[in-house]
Amino acid sequence: MEIPIGIAEASKFLGRSNQTIYKDVQSGNIPYYKKGGKLYFLKSELLEWVKSGKMKTSLDLSNDLDNALSR
Repeated sequence: MEIPIGIAEASKFLGRSNQTIYKDVQSGNIPYYKKGGKLYFLKSELLEWVKSGKMKTSLDLSNDLDNALSR
């Protein structure tokens, strides 16, 4: 079972300020839990959230083009 982390540890884990984390929570952009007026996060969900924003490299785009042209 994964242990939830607080705002300070989430901020450090993501390399973002506490204020930015609070803004992400308010806008619903980041996965979080709230209990007793405190925010909690799971590192695994934060990592997946970061991964979901992966941008394709020029090599990825080139491979996509090669695959499309070979069909």
